[in-house]
Amino acid sequence: MSQDFKLKYDQILENQPGQPQLSPDDKLYPNTGYNRNIGFLWPSGNCEAFNYAYLVRLQFLPTENAIYMTFTTHIVKIEGNGLQALYFELFDQRNRIIECLEERYAAISDTKTFIKKITVTEAKSR
Repeated sequence: MSQDFKLKYDQILENQPGQPQLSPDDKLYPNTGYNRNIGFLWPSGNCEAFNYAYLVRLQFLPTENAIYMTFTTHIVKIEGNGLQALYFELFDQRNRIIECLEERYAAISDTKTFIKKITVTEAKSR
């Protein structure tokens, strides 16, 4: 028997039945799911996270190369290239981490989607 064998009962006790363990490097959740958070990382090392449950509106504007995420308390604007695929990943609540890179690295990026700027502002209360 393999040393890595793990009983389903153990997963139930850990309150994660059938869920694979995620590493900090995983930027997507393995499947669509329940209560999830999304984290934003900047080149400076700053991080901020929001819960998908408070996402009220998701808008992709290809003319601006931008995605707007309206949460109940904040508005997040993501700017970059090739954002349509990211929009649909956000739509399905699959993203865990969205990382902004300095624009000088766009040429050597190995992904179609490149995020060059993330702006978080407080939503105006009415």
